[in-house]
Amino acid sequence: MSPTATQGLMAGYVHHQTEDKYDVLRSDENDEGDHEIQASEVHEAHAVASRYFRMIVMDSGNTARAANWRAMMEHTDQLVIPTTTMEDRAEAARLTLQTLAARDEHGEKLAREAVVIISQWKAEDRTEAQRIAKLFEPLVRAVVIVPYDPALKAGRIRYEALRPATQRAWLAAAAAVARGL
Repeated sequence: MSPTATQGLMAGYVHHQTEDKYDVLRSDENDEGDHEIQASEVHEAHAVASRYFRMIVMDSGNTARAANWRAMMEHTDQLVIPTTTMEDRAEAARLTLQTLAARDEHGEKLAREAVVIISQWKAEDRTEAQRIAKLFEPLVRAVVIVPYDPALKAGRIRYEALRPATQRAWLAAAAAVARGL
């Protein structure tokens, strides 16, 4: 954080995705997987990253009771809730939104302005996706359904490998998120 620090110093801490043109700062490089990032570390990492990057995307999971999750929410401008047509996952996402909305004024605004993205788990889940979307619609600003696409389950995701309907759905999701920024 010193005034003489340069963006090049970040290179030692991030994993650059050359082909996709973004950097990843992973929270746990420990082989044992026994370090959970603390709230203070979230604040420190955000302070450094915000000096060098215009957009910061944090992937937190949905542990609304965790101090690190609450710290991430303090830095959040646009909340995106990804879920699937698996009932337990959709319910966990809904409960996370409700917990956030009940926490404080900032949390209520994040929840109200959130974008929910529902990915169809199976090809035949269209009706289930629409049912789940209706549950979220009164709670958030936007809900986007992404149709089932085998290219989303085949390892590395390539935009050009997605079906046209899936590409349009992800474009709609990106537009919904961008409207909130």
